[in-house]
Amino acid sequence: SHYRIRRHQVREASALIGEETMIRPVREVLIFLVCVTLAAPMVLQGQSERRVIQNIQYYSGPGSDPAHTLDLYLPEGKTKTPLIFFVHGGAWSGGDKSPEGLVNFLGLFLSRGVAVASTNYQVSPAVKHPVHIQDVARAFAWVHRNASSYSLDPDSFFIAGHSAGGHLVA
Repeated sequence: SHYRIRRHQVREASALIGEETMIRPVREVLIFLVCVTLAAPMVLQGQSERRVIQNIQYYSGPGSDPAHTLDLYLPEGKTKTPLIFFVHGGAWSGGDKSPEGLVNFLGLFLSRGVAVASTNYQVSPAVKHPVHIQDVARAFAWVHRNASSYSLDPDSFFIAGHSAGGHLVA
């Protein structure tokens, strides 16, 4: 049967490379995941002082929308600060820039002296493609144009996004 063939193949592989070799990487990954999970609260507790500026309007021209806002999370006392420009997911029809889903992300980067910009954009079905991308481009351009006002290094901007946000920054 199919089951016996698979079982037989596993026994052969174990005999060839040794069972410990197959189990060890799995055990190491599990240990790593437990350590990361336990360390996350410590990263957040140890984060440096930060300044949060919420609901900055990045576009006010024709067709502006309440969704045209972004939040800046800035480490205090830094100059020429690198920045992660983050775009939320939500299947192009939902989601939000709010910090609730970004707690670990913010803690990790702010504790290392990296600022974070988190932006909103208009979502479907109220708008259609390519409006989402145009909104994200406007938000990025605003942050780049205003970098010196927030002690950001415009030559050290990095982009990231989750799900639909990953598509929009790609």
